[in-house]
Amino acid sequence: MASHYHTVKPQFSENHGDNIALEKDGAQNCFKAEWKFLKSYGYAFSDFPLPEDRMYEAIFHGSGHASIGLTQTDPNHLSDLQQAVKNGQIVLVTDVRFHKRDCTVDIVKKTDSRKMFVFQTKYRESAPQGKSLMPGADVWIVFYLKFGGENMIAEIRDKETRAALRFHRKVDRNIDLQNERLKVSLRSPIPLAYAVLENSLEKRHSVRVKTGHIDDKDKPRLYHIKIGISNSDANSSNSLEFCPNIETKLEKEDCIGEFYVCLSPKGTFHVHKDNRCIFTKMICSEVDINSPVYVWFEIFRIRLEAIETMYCTHDSEAIENPRESVRGITPPYAKVTVNELVRTLKGIDQELEAGKFTVEVQQTLTEATNEVEKYVNFFSLGSSKADKEVYDEKDGYLTPVSKTKSSSSSARLPIEHEDESPDQPSLRTLQRMLIQIEKTAKAHHFERQTSLDQLMIAVETNRTKIEEVQKSFENVSIQKPSPTRIEPGTFQTHLLKTCAQFIQTVEVFPLCDHLLQEDIIHQEQYNNIFDEHRRQRIDASRTLFHHLSKKPYSTKNIEKITQAFIDTKQEYLLPGWQ
Repeated sequence: MASHYHTVKPQFSENHGDNIALEKDGAQNCFKAEWKFLKSYGYAFSDFPLPEDRMYEAIFHGSGHASIGLTQTDPNHLSDLQQAVKNGQIVLVTDVRFHKRDCTVDIVKKTDSRKMFVFQTKYRESAPQGKSLMPGADVWIVFYLKFGGENMIAEIRDKETRAALRFHRKVDRNIDLQNERLKVSLRSPIPLAYAVLENSLEKRHSVRVKTGHIDDKDKPRLYHIKIGISNSDANSSNSLEFCPNIETKLEKEDCIGEFYVCLSPKGTFHVHKDNRCIFTKMICSEVDINSPVYVWFEIFRIRLEAIETMYCTHDSEAIENPRESVRGITPPYAKVTVNELVRTLKGIDQELEAGKFTVEVQQTLTEATNEVEKYVNFFSLGSSKADKEVYDEKDGYLTPVSKTKSSSSSARLPIEHEDESPDQPSLRTLQRMLIQIEKTAKAHHFERQTSLDQLMIAVETNRTKIEEVQKSFENVSIQKPSPTRIEPGTFQTHLLKTCAQFIQTVEVFPLCDHLLQEDIIHQEQYNNIFDEHRRQRIDASRTLFHHLSKKPYSTKNIEKITQAFIDTKQEYLLPGWQ
């Protein structure tokens, strides 16, 4: 448990997302943040008034919730869009929900049986819906994008010619015009539910926070919290569009309770719950720990309370990406390498075989046992979950619950085969050494000594843990070999065919670090992508896609690009990776 040495009482910044409500104490400190679904929407308009009897289509892609409506006021003259809705200048007609598919709404301005103009929409197989229009007035289509996934896009087409038509320059603040105004999307597709701690987190410190349900009597089916850190603070509510450089997401019951958000002396970001580390990552260059580091939260259908700041005493010095280690790599928290540890265990076995069990041998075995435990935990912590994207529509709210990228990491076995070379030992070698020490100790009856009894229990416990880790990998296939040689044309054709997957799943950094090092992208492009990545990661993904798909590459360059994807464990984005 962390020390109860209190430093600064943490509180949330007054600048927060639109869907966050802050609660203040008697000293006017903002110590509680609660999710309140208020807004995430945006309005957009057709660039043209509708002619009579000309059919149009509003087309939605991806997953989301939207409405189609009309206005008979030139969008240029709508200064306050929220007031325009209240005044009846903007009228919504058809509600649209769609999930992982395309959705089309027919639109027409026509004369009805009473010789009056009407704005008519038709969605799916439902009966047409219409609104009467003022005689002689122009009418523009209104797009009301409520919320949805990052891939939600809307466009307008002429139904007869199939030509894509432009949107008006006048848009709401949360609307992003794309492709020369031929498409629109939400700048912040998930409702703004961000809160940032006002005081920065210093090294060797942790912040204790507590989460709970908004209403214990009416628990939602889905709820989550994201915890992250960034060098950006919340100078204003508009600045909340930034994304944390490092983050982790906890869902359902995993996100309820008390957490410690910590920054270690060596620059490790970790989250503790129930006396165990549930997330750890070395910061490296992603966050400058010599500059202020701010803790960032996204909460969905829960409440969050900042309790106290204290010194961090958790033993979590960078167990980064558990179960993704390879042979020969020493965890950053470990004092010795696997090779050194094996040599130490062999030396202990030789001393025991010679009938020696001195104080020095006992101390050495104690230290070695502790190091073995750290290595075992390095492989056994964490679990690989299948990629999933679940959407919930309760309370009129649609949001992706999990957006984990595809990964081949689960196919990487840290445990080698029996014929591994002695100069490159692995977890299996440690297991054999522990078994040997147990046999030697029993053969010389050292296990009867009280001073060795606890050590033997620790040795047996670690050996058992290693067996459990091995069993957990029995059904995991060995990592597949690297793809065969990729031709330049094949690479770019594949990239264009998998555009959506690439943009949604690519880890831009450290991939761009490798591409810059190999002169695939130049420094200015790298800087632009880096700046976009800090503001909106999806924009950085699109920019990287643009650079990789447009520029012609030589065979040698393609080899460098391929290696960059392999080195960053993103081979699944390459052609021919089965």
